[in-house]
Parts: sequence; C-alpha cells; structure tokens
Amino acid sequence: MATEKNMCLHFNSQEARQLDFVMHEIHAALISINKSLQTVNDRNLSTPAGRNEIKEQIANALQCSDDINNHLNYWQMTNNADYFKNACMHPQNLWGRFYKPNSYFQGIIRSKNLRYSVKKIGVSIIQDYIGYGVINAIANIMLDNATKYALEGSEILCEFEYDTAENLIISMENEGPYVAEEEIESLFACGIRGENASQTGTRGSGYGLNFLKTLVEAHGGQAVIETSYSGLVNGIKYGTFRLSVALPPHSEREEYDDYDDDDFEE
Repeated sequence: MATEKNMCLHFNSQEARQLDFVMHEIHAALISINKSLQTVNDRNLSTPAGRNEIKEQIANALQCSDDINNHLNYWQMTNNADYFKNACMHPQNLWGRFYKPNSYFQGIIRSKNLRYSVKKIGVSIIQDYIGYGVINAIANIMLDNATKYALEGSEILCEFEYDTAENLIISMENEGPYVAEEEIESLFACGIRGENASQTGTRGSGYGLNFLKTLVEAHGGQAVIETSYSGLVNGIKYGTFRLSVALPPHSEREEYDDYDDDDFEE
C-alpha cells in the first residue's frame, strides 16, 4: 500500500512575502472581530447608548470581515490566471455605494468631523455597472483611503461623470498627507505608503491601492492619482489628493433593466 506524503508548497521570495503580508492582515482582522464581539457581549441592550455601541461594534466586525474577503480575493487574483474568467457577473449600482456609505464609514466621518458629499457632473443618471463580484471592493477601498487620511474637519468630495468614450469616472478628493509626484506610481505597488502618510502615524498597510489597481485594470479600466501641495500641518506636508477610477461601458447592461438608479436618490 502506497504511503501518502505530506504536501509542501514552495514559493519564490516574492510570493512568500506576499503570502506573509496577506496572512498578517487576515490575522489582524480576526483579532479585531473577536474584540468587537466580546464588546457586544458585555453591553447592556436595555439602554439606547448600549444599543448604539453594539451597532457600531457589529459594523466594525462586518468591515473586518469584508477586509478578510478582500485579502483572500487579492491572493486568488494574483495567483490564478483564470480568476476573473471564472468569476460570476452581476449588476451593481456604484453610485448607491458611494451616495449612502455603510455605517462603518459614516462612523469615521462623524468621529473626524468630515464633510462628505457626492455629486453627478453633467449626467442625470449613473448606469448600473455590470462587473465581477469582486468589483464591490472599489467603493470600500476608495472610501477607506479618503476617510483614513483626510485631515480632521476637512471635506471629502466624490464625483461621478462620463467621459466622451462613455467610461464611468469616479473621483474621490480629500485633503491628506501630501504625495510627491515621484511617489505616485509607487503607491500602486503592494506594501508601499507615501512618506508623509507614514509620518502621520495612521495605521495602514499599503495594500488598498494595489488591490484597487488590480481590480480596475482587470475590468479594462484605469486608476489615476493627482496631487498638489497645500502646506504644513503639525510639521507634516499636506495637500489635495485626488484618486480617480475609470470603468469602461458594458453592453450587457440592457439585460438588467430592473436595477434602477433612482432607488438611491434623496
């Protein structure tokens, strides 16, 4: 009878670093979920304050769960050439995801006293985007980046428009740590953060923008960063940071007429 041998995966140095990074982030998210659930268990449901705190902790746990899903998607995408080919497609209204951000982002916006607004430029309707399931991460990544690094009390502006080629352009602009021109391209690499962002002490892994670029380019789109310097805040250089994503039109849209953009209007 043949004996089974233990299977051992062998990675090159780049793959090993990537896996180590992904596993570290997943572990951190699981610890956060555990703490959130412990907090929920200790709260008094009979008081409004207790119920509100429970809602916040549940929202935090859900966001961490999304983070884990995104990290696993990232690992699959970068190590499986057929990932997108085999993924299912369904319609998503990205306008609605930005126009009504989930409670996790609403909590950050309130705690940092941020002004957040979303507007359409030159269009009355934002069409449903027909994409792969992992496109959900686009809104989370753009909102997370903006709310995480936005200067307290400043404004975040999200804009939707179509260009002449009918590409959907989503732009997110905020006042945050200044990114020099020579740093811009490196921000899209895995594990890289801007020098001024690192000086703020804000927790970050340099993972989000790399994931965003991977997603957008896999859908035939493009991610672009524009910056301009404003001045010093507590000895750190700050400026305007504008992240834009261009998504190409999809002919499959007419198959999903039951998805109405007006569901997300005021």
